[in-house]
Amino acid sequence: MDKMVWAEYSSAGDELVEEATDVFLNCFDFEEPLSDELKETIGIDLPGDA
Repeated sequence: MDKMVWAEYSSAGDELVEEATDVFLNCFDFEEPLSDELKETIGIDLPGDA
């Protein structure tokens, strides 16, 4: 299983991180914009951010 995960990550690392972030963020119902601290912790630019 580790080899399969590594092969997937190494071939599409950035896409995989973005997909995982989207899945994670869709688990929550945000009523207010995300704080700058949380955005920094996530470590990527989120859609709709300027």
